[in-house]
Amino acid sequence: MSIRLRLTLWYSLVLAVMLIALGAGIYTTLSNNLRNNIDAQLSDTADRILSASRVRQFSNILQVDVPEELDIFKAPGVAVVVIDNDHQVVRKSRNVGAFNEPFDPDALELVTPQNSVTHDVNVGGAQVRVLSAPIAVSDQQVGYLQVAATLDDVTESLRQLGVLMLLGGAIGVLAAAIVGAFLARQALQPMDRITQTAAAIARARDLDRRVPQPGNADEIGRLAETFNFMLDRLDGLFKSQQRFVADISHELRTPLTTIRGNVDL
Repeated sequence: MSIRLRLTLWYSLVLAVMLIALGAGIYTTLSNNLRNNIDAQLSDTADRILSASRVRQFSNILQVDVPEELDIFKAPGVAVVVIDNDHQVVRKSRNVGAFNEPFDPDALELVTPQNSVTHDVNVGGAQVRVLSAPIAVSDQQVGYLQVAATLDDVTESLRQLGVLMLLGGAIGVLAAAIVGAFLARQALQPMDRITQTAAAIARARDLDRRVPQPGNADEIGRLAETFNFMLDRLDGLFKSQQRFVADISHELRTPLTTIRGNVDL
């Protein structure tokens, strides 16, 4: 695998990891904000209904009268049911329709006079968020109030965001890979010229030739400078060797001529 390809893959991988981390953070933040807005809406509706309720006492029995017209207290898209201690629906808003059961039956066992419970549940095939609040007087629980809001808008918003981030991330990584490959090619092009020149020098045994040096003093420039310095040293050593051989040949020529003459004689 070439350095150019490895650099391109690393660029793409780092960008993909960053986009995934950023996308996960945005997705989680938006999801929490949307759910917090729904929770605030549910809590506000429950507080308004409970604030408008009246407490009546019959002998030693306390009773809370919840307003009959619940729709005037709720926000659009919010449904309300009032449940007695026997877990029977005794009052509901008009948008509940024929549904006559608690939105979240399991939460009724967890509600206390001091604590409310919020769950995501499936009601009639729809995903809703339900706030189950106690209807209590002096720590005596006399019923339950469940306020529900659909999560369809939240789910759709998160789905659109997920698709947008997925497509945007894929396009971003692809663009980064293309740009990274181009930049890697531009950055490594001087090294290709150095490699080609060094191969030509080796084939021709021309130690007088030098590799081209880039104008800037970066890593590739220092590499070309070092390579040329090595060629200068090799050229000097090669020429010194040639002079040494020539001197030895000259020095040996006279004795060898004398020996050859004696041999001929």
